[in-house]
Amino acid sequence: MDISTRPTYTEHTSYQAIIAASSFIDHMTALTADLPPHMRLVEPVLMSRFVLTCSDALLQGLGELATRAGIRIQSHLAEARD
Repeated sequence: MDISTRPTYTEHTSYQAIIAASSFIDHMTALTADLPPHMRLVEPVLMSRFVLTCSDALLQGLGELATRAGIRIQSHLAEARD
């Protein structure tokens, strides 16, 4: 998240958010790198948290990062009560 959210709950720029996400992916991948594929039960997933709090640049960067790393993306599109 890099826009429209609490200052303490966000990265200040899309670049910082992408660097943090990349670091997370590297860390998670390293944790299971020595295991055979069938035992890698935990995988990193990119989560934009809530689409409306992410700039277009951040969403595009996360998409590119997910493609390069071969990981999934998830997000909340609606957070409202009926």
